[in-house]
Amino acid sequence: PPTLSLNSFESQGSGCPPGAVNVEFDASGPETKINLVHFSYIVGTASWGTAICIINIRLDYPAGWSYAVNSSSYDGGKIILDREVKATHTGSFSFPGSFDQKVFSRSWAGPIAVTTESFEHSFQGGNLMWSTCNVQTALNSASHLSVQNFAWPAGNG
Repeated sequence: PPTLSLNSFESQGSGCPPGAVNVEFDASGPETKINLVHFSYIVGTASWGTAICIINIRLDYPAGWSYAVNSSSYDGGKIILDREVKATHTGSFSFPGSFDQKVFSRSWAGPIAVTTESFEHSFQGGNLMWSTCNVQTALNSASHLSVQNFAWPAGNG
């Protein structure tokens, strides 16, 4: 579109404490990047742990336009899991009032020690979910991290 700007940005949840999330917005692309500076959960002797971060982004764009998310990437995560400890990251995108939702998931099983994990999920082709045309629609993004430690309670992840 000829004009595109960030109207508002909100984050909430156990996985994104105050100051943990910032937005880099570049309307010249137009590309919007969301950086989760700190998103982690550590489980010790407990058998289950979870963290979630919900982000709501509202863009200003001209009447007659709509937008879609074509990909989501996660870079730089550290994963350290003891044997028989499992971690799962689930992400989703949705527009308020819509029943359509894009969900993706990735899992890891211990023992594993990865210092930099990166992955991308694409929603290309006919798989795109579009905002409602002629309506200023916010985008909701949720990131959920769960750690399961049922088999070996002394393990960490």
